[in-house]
Amino acid sequence: MFRGRLRKGLHPSVVRHITEPYLRAARVELPHHLDIHRAHVIMLAEQQILTREEAGKILEGLSEMDRTDIYAGEMDVGTDLYMNVEEQLIRRVGDVGGKMHIGRSRNDLYATSVRMETRKQILMTAAQLLDLLRVVLSIAEVHAETVMPGYTHWQHAQPVTLGHYLAGIAQALGRDLGRLLAAYDRTNCCPLGAAALATTGFEINRERVASLLGFDRVLENSYDAVASRDFLAEVAAALAILMTTLSRLAEDLAIWNTFEFSVVRMPEEFAATSSIMPQKKNPIVLEHIKGRAGHVIGALTSVLAVLKGTSFSHSRETGGETSGGVQAAFGLVQGCVEMLTELFPRLSFDGELMRRRAWEGFSTVTELADLLVRRGGVSFRQAHHIIGQVVNELMDKSQGVGELSSAMIDQAARAVVGRGFLLPQEEVRRALDPLATVMARDICGGPGSRAMAAAIEAQREALERAGEKLSSLAQGLERARAACREAQSPLTSGIGRG
Repeated sequence: MFRGRLRKGLHPSVVRHITEPYLRAARVELPHHLDIHRAHVIMLAEQQILTREEAGKILEGLSEMDRTDIYAGEMDVGTDLYMNVEEQLIRRVGDVGGKMHIGRSRNDLYATSVRMETRKQILMTAAQLLDLLRVVLSIAEVHAETVMPGYTHWQHAQPVTLGHYLAGIAQALGRDLGRLLAAYDRTNCCPLGAAALATTGFEINRERVASLLGFDRVLENSYDAVASRDFLAEVAAALAILMTTLSRLAEDLAIWNTFEFSVVRMPEEFAATSSIMPQKKNPIVLEHIKGRAGHVIGALTSVLAVLKGTSFSHSRETGGETSGGVQAAFGLVQGCVEMLTELFPRLSFDGELMRRRAWEGFSTVTELADLLVRRGGVSFRQAHHIIGQVVNELMDKSQGVGELSSAMIDQAARAVVGRGFLLPQEEVRRALDPLATVMARDICGGPGSRAMAAAIEAQREALERAGEKLSSLAQGLERARAACREAQSPLTSGIGRG
């Protein structure tokens, strides 16, 4: 029955390596298949393609299957999930069960179920990411004045605050959240009714099925509906970019956790020790996050590599080989986001050491160059040369920034531009103060207190809007399920099977 015109069964090696693993993996999509069957049968009845009695019997059989674990029964591993569901349905309701497949194909069925599972995973991932963002922003606000050295090329650059750094991470994660929600929009289109690739001669109502399944719209062109998996590539790209952001964050935290930096301490619940070295507290969670970013990037590469060599039509590459890596990537991303959400409130930052490092590493001398421009009437490039010479002099003498004086600046200026500057020592000292330097940078996007407060408030408002959108999307799916139950009720009331 399952093999149609083919007179021989599948070779055991094909069953072992293709159909049986695919049937196991398809378990996650079974609820979507049953929802699709209900919506399709309801539509067939409304279009008078099935009688009310036929539709009622099929729907009652599907409900019975939903109440039991069909995987607990005997499954034919030589075929796919749909054919097993149909066979079990026919056993329950008789040959009328075979009418469920009118006006569609497995091609559009599986194209629909993978979109339903993908949109579900997008919403789950986005909700978790929203939680992480709220945690990061709350910690950023606490550390809005915790001065630390900012780094470029892993060298001291200019002083910032830990809050400014974390707000930057949150801003990047906010874009990652936006990419997921944008991908949801293009995922939530319904291919059902495309059939194999050319639709059907039955007068079906594709829009009705899309509505009952919670889709925003029909994916109109039937060829495109079964041939395209670009939504999976888009989702995989969004996940890969998100994991890249998380991996870069994990890299910073891992380095800050080293003895040489010692500005962050990992909680013991997120660390492991050595089998031989008693002193070790290894940041294994951070290492796994960085490693798993590679697997998620691999999922994107996998989708694109599979699709690039396929014809623009339905095939087993398109329908069977594209989604597995993406669904696995969702699990990896969700796990990493959850661990970071739990880890962040337990991290301990050494604010005093950060502040001292910002003072020790010449990270404030850019403000001195700016002071020369404002007070001395020189170009920034000239000021850059003057202060660079002062830094060289101090480093040659193994002196720190605390020994930098107005007289040294005056002497370097005479050598560079031929005239000196008698800057008050108090102004020099103020320019070298890390906190004062940070607070002076109070323009849009800077680490100053007013700029930071405005940025965090704007980010919180954006998260509120994202949360409202997520809630609206979830409620839309629930309303569709309720509409499907309501449409099914009059068809199944009083139905008995003979």
